[in-house]
Amino acid sequence: MANKLCLLVCEMLKEEVAATLDAESYHDTFVVTFPTLCSRPQIDWSLLEKTIHRYQQEEHSVCLFGGNCAARFKDFPLQLKNCKLYKTEQCYQLFIDKNTAQHYTEQGAYLLNPRWLKNWRHYLKEWGFDQKAAQEFFGESVSKLVLFDTGVEQHSTQHLEEFASFVARPFQTVSVGLDIFQLSLKNIILEWRSEKERREKETVLKRSNQKFANYTMALDLAGSLTSIMGEEEVILKVLELFEILCAAHKATFISVMDGVPEKIWSRSITPEDSQDIKHKLQSMETEYCWTENQKGFYLRINYLDQMLGLLEVNELLFPEHKEDYLNISRNIAKICGLAIANARIYQQLKAQTFELQQHQDHLTEQVEKQTASLRKINEELERAKIDAEAANQAKSSFLANMSHEIRTPLNAIVGFSQILANQARQLSLPREFQQNLETIRQGGGNLSELINNVLDLSKIEAGKFSISTETINLKLLVQSIYHINKGAVLDKELLFHYHLSPNLPEFILSDRSKLNQILMNLVSNAIKFTPKRKAVRLHAKKQDDCLVFEVIDQGIGIPQERQTAIFEAFEQAESSTTRQFGGTGLGLAITGKMVELLGGAIQLKSVVGEGSTFTVKLPLVPAKITDTPQNTISWQEYSFSKNNKIVVIEDNPVNQDMIKTLFRELELKIEMVDNGKQGIATIQKLHTEEDPIDLILMDIHMPDMDGFEATRQILRLPGCSQIPIVAVSADAFNERRQQAFQAGMVDYLTKPLQIHQLFPLLTKYLQHEKAQKEPDALASPSLPDNIKLQMLDEFQKLASIPFYKTNKIDEQIERMLELGRTYDNPYAPVLEQIKHAFITRNVEKAEKLIQEVLNPSPS
Repeated sequence: MANKLCLLVCEMLKEEVAATLDAESYHDTFVVTFPTLCSRPQIDWSLLEKTIHRYQQEEHSVCLFGGNCAARFKDFPLQLKNCKLYKTEQCYQLFIDKNTAQHYTEQGAYLLNPRWLKNWRHYLKEWGFDQKAAQEFFGESVSKLVLFDTGVEQHSTQHLEEFASFVARPFQTVSVGLDIFQLSLKNIILEWRSEKERREKETVLKRSNQKFANYTMALDLAGSLTSIMGEEEVILKVLELFEILCAAHKATFISVMDGVPEKIWSRSITPEDSQDIKHKLQSMETEYCWTENQKGFYLRINYLDQMLGLLEVNELLFPEHKEDYLNISRNIAKICGLAIANARIYQQLKAQTFELQQHQDHLTEQVEKQTASLRKINEELERAKIDAEAANQAKSSFLANMSHEIRTPLNAIVGFSQILANQARQLSLPREFQQNLETIRQGGGNLSELINNVLDLSKIEAGKFSISTETINLKLLVQSIYHINKGAVLDKELLFHYHLSPNLPEFILSDRSKLNQILMNLVSNAIKFTPKRKAVRLHAKKQDDCLVFEVIDQGIGIPQERQTAIFEAFEQAESSTTRQFGGTGLGLAITGKMVELLGGAIQLKSVVGEGSTFTVKLPLVPAKITDTPQNTISWQEYSFSKNNKIVVIEDNPVNQDMIKTLFRELELKIEMVDNGKQGIATIQKLHTEEDPIDLILMDIHMPDMDGFEATRQILRLPGCSQIPIVAVSADAFNERRQQAFQAGMVDYLTKPLQIHQLFPLLTKYLQHEKAQKEPDALASPSLPDNIKLQMLDEFQKLASIPFYKTNKIDEQIERMLELGRTYDNPYAPVLEQIKHAFITRNVEKAEKLIQEVLNPSPS
């Protein structure tokens, strides 16, 4: 017979085999390894033949451990004697049962052992993996890493953490121990020993065979314990296992939880038996001991040095073999401890899962209730939305009607003021009279703009307001504010100053209408609430890339508790304020909303009895314009052809009179029609291919047929599809503009008619030419010498006024123009140039023009 047993194993199992041999002191057994073949084709005998022959020549027996690498082999070839093959479907079945391995692999786990982890860098390199490839491979095919830690490698956990970090996968450690593996090796070794001693001791061989059978049965029975189940099921299987394994009539188990005895389990037990096993549990100090009748044993069931219970196996059928039964039971007890511990964990998880499910069900119920509540709220909100939209529609209709009704008389005021202003220039009426007419015109224009903004308040609140950005001459804007309010200032004997910081750009980009309305509201409020002979100031400056306006007054002031409320619609500081000063309380509400829409902010500082300061901070966007503003086109600069055919469809008699007068001033004949139906009939009559209609001005709101329908029918008339039709309406809503364009109109004019809006349209659609200026038959007399001398004194006064005192400069220039009003004043053009230079902040040019008058160069 051979001298020793050679265990030929994969190098992955070397440490476990060595530890098992050392633990059991198997001096007649040694280990030889072959390279791991997990990633290669299955092992071939030719690779091992040389190694096997070497040890067989030394009279050793060889036993090969194999898993997947030896799966296709049934036994050793005949030429290899004294060799045995021990294989499993997986190497892990040497330590755990098949079900456990399958349980983890079905979860997508990658199973590891300590030896492989110790040299994982070598194996990955051998497989051709760099870090990226390894991360991609394990990331796509592996859900987590599971280490079956046998405890033989001291740094297994560290190696696992390093490898898991390298491949970026979660990991888990499962302690498996070497119990089953030890049983397997012992089985092989004992089998080998029994073969060795077979001829010498037949009885020993028989006993060895019996042990082998016992071990096999124990492995099969122990394997069933690793399934996932509850503690009760595990304990019942443990009792069944020991009854079969030890041929015992009685098996009892008392479970222990945190050192406290719990339930007693047995197939048949008396109260006396219960007391006995409880007493033994309290008094037993060793791992095992024999029963009092010497026909069985007590055995502690532990897991990780924690006692889980006490097992009593008694009344053995073959008590003479109790030593063997005890040895087998001690090994299997470790597996039983692991199974019971896992069962308790499983029960805890199951209880937690149940609790979570109940909590989830409760949350689901709450969510359903909340959803139903939200659904009800949404239905109520939807109904409220419908009601709000209906109310908003009614409000819009009301505002549209009010807009039309207010603009109708305002149209006559603005229109006739423009006509009178033109007639005043032609009749050479006094400049003061012309200025008064201009103030009426500007006031009417601002009133029209105010109406627009009051109407826009509803659009702001409805979120339908839009900003129209254009280029603005900042100086001219402030100058316009100054002149419009000058009359009110003079009436109250107020000091009214304005100042623009030199670092401001000449032109900016903003919404002219809204910015003008903001400043008009603030300045007019300041004038209204400031007592006589006090001061009002308007400052404009640049601050942190922002345009900042300050309107400062010495008025009545606003109490601290009312300084927020005054920005709300229809609110003033005190109820008595309305009675004393008048007003609707809309000005500051509109102002605040417009400032917000322009992307800015408005602040108020006020002290009762001392005055208020309103600060408006807006984004400053300079405009890239260098040209000076173009002068307003004069009516006299253009001459319209007498052949122009114009039809005006307007139902309001006052507006008809104003439009007739306006066109008479332009020396244009028009055909006035009262309504849409008459307009259609008139156009059918007047329009011919040889003598077409050049322009139609169409009112929108008319009885019987509105302007939209009239336009559509006119454009469908033969030969009329190209007639330009311009809407003229008091309805300033954008929705009406869109309706007009959709009906086929080419442009839209808002009442009251403004000459600067109407005149470009007339020059666009009508036949015209530049007017030739005729010599003035009634030329004014030359400027007398005494007036010339007085004028030079006035130029000296003008030169002495600081450039930032704009109001003083304006007053001085107006006084000088009035001085030479009735004469052919040669200084008038230069005074206008000086005035424009100051307006555009060209101080050097203004000073140069003044000096040229005072110190003329010799000719």
